This record gives sequence, structure tokens and C-alpha cells, in this order.
Amino acid sequence: MITRIATTLFTVLLGLGGSAFADVQLPGIISDHMLLQRDAPVRVFGKAQPGEAVTVTFRGQAARTVTDPIGRWEVWLKPQALGPAASMTIQGANTITITDVLVGDVWIGSGQSNMQWAVRQSDNADAEIAAATFPQIRLFYVPRKTSPSPVEDVDARWVVCTPESVKEFSAVLYFFGRQMHQDLKAPMGLIHSSWGGTPIASWISGPSLVGNPHLEPFLSFWQNAILQFPVAQSRYEVAQKKWEAEGSQGARPGAPMGPGHAHEPTTLYNAMIAPLINYTIKGACGTREKQKPVARKETSTVKR
Repeated sequence: MITRIATTLFTVLLGLGGSAFADVQLPGIISDHMLLQRDAPVRVFGKAQPGEAVTVTFRGQAARTVTDPIGRWEVWLKPQALGPAASMTIQGANTITITDVLVGDVWIGSGQSNMQWAVRQSDNADAEIAAATFPQIRLFYVPRKTSPSPVEDVDARWVVCTPESVKEFSAVLYFFGRQMHQDLKAPMGLIHSSWGGTPIASWISGPSLVGNPHLEPFLSFWQNAILQFPVAQSRYEVAQKKWEAEGSQGARPGAPMGPGHAHEPTTLYNAMIAPLINYTIKGACGTREKQKPVARKETSTVKR
């Protein structure tokens, strides 16, 4: 009897799992209010059941494909010009409608503290935030996370630029995008992916980092940090307990670098850039200490 119940339950769960997997799934970067790059082929991608037929329809254009053996799919839409917002339909075993999709220029902003600095921390913040109603500027804020290996998605969605949504967004990227929007009279999609105080090695992919003699010092530094981590962690725990026992007076002890730390090579690329590499963009805007923001104007997808 127990065996029969267990078998039945397993069959039901297997059926539910198969049904869920058959549904077309989209990454966070493809969501309501998204902005597509103008005047360039645009890639739309996601997951579904292996061998499933998927059709993407936008502005009267339909692109069709079949998922690969592990369920991934992608289609390319022909270049689109500026125009009013429209809906995109993705149809497979299920149908998903993405609403309020605009076409314009898409920029990624990445870097350290200068890029992370939020609009609410800027000069004249209250006035800037109150004036930040721009229906044709779309914001995508990548959460600050690490990963030991590349991931395929981020927990984020496109939002329309409003006084509420812009507060925690990158000030540099917002002001850059706002100026471009006003000068070019075109919608702007701004993707913010930054983390203050992090080294460049964290933002480099594994294949690019390993085997490059010019970048080998980054790996050597981290290998040494890992060797020292057990001792450093023990010292940190002692210092932390002492700090708490003394009523949290003075500067709080800093945690040592170790597994999962934001300074670990490739971890920020894996978690904060890898999920974006298939999305078609105009270019990238970055910051360096004590220098003005620099922008690379080039239509492409983010390179590995």
C-alpha cells in the first residue's frame, strides 16, 4: 500500500514537473517595460521543453525557432526603428505577452563606487528625484551578488523611470541616460550592474582570466588569500566577539577575503554580467576613480 502511494505521488510530481518545464520561460531581462536596441538585429531568448517550437511576435514581425536538446532557444528580430510602445508575444506550449516594449538605445553602466553612487546621494537629490518622470527611460538594476560559476538569470525586471524607481539607481548612469534621451529624442534603456570597491578581476570571465600571463597576478593574489583564510577567519571571529562585548564601540572588524567574497576573481562576472551577455545593447558606460565617465558607442551584445 505504502509503495503504491509513493509510486502514485512520484508519478504526479513527475507529471507536474514535466508540465512546468514545458512552459516557455523568460529571463528577467526580457520583461514588461523592456527597451530593445534600435537599428540592429535583436536577440530574444529563453527556455522551454527540448524540441519545442517557439514563436516571437513583435510589431507584426514573427520569428520562429525550436529549442535545443537542453531546452534553450533564441530568435533574432530584424532591426526596428523608433516608434510607440508595443507588446511582444512569445508562444510555445504556453503564451507570454510582454507589455509596454519600447525601441531606442540600450546602455550598460558598470564599475565601482562612482557608478554605484545612487541618485538619492547626489547634489540636489530631492529636486532631481522629483523631476525624474521619464516614461521613455527604462531602468534595470542588477542585484549585487556573487557566484562561483556563470548563472543564466538575475532577480530583476525593467521598470519605468519615475521619482520612486530612480532613487537607488546609479546617478552617473541615470544622468548620462537622461542627457542622451534629451539630446537624441530617443528612448533609453539603462542597465546598472556595479559594486563599489571591487577589483577588475571580479568582473572578468574565467576563460579570459585563466591562461593570460598579464592577469596571472590576480589569481596568485587570490590563491594566497584562500591559503590565509582559515587563520584570518579565526582572528576575525575573535575580534568580532570582542567588539560586540565592548558594546560595538569603534570600527567594526572587517571580514577577511574568502570563498564567496566580492573580490574573488570572476564571481561578479558570473553573477552580474553573464546573465546579460545575450541582450543586444548600444554600448557600455563605465567610471574610473577621479576621471569622467567614459562611454563606448557600439551596437553589440555584451562580450564574454
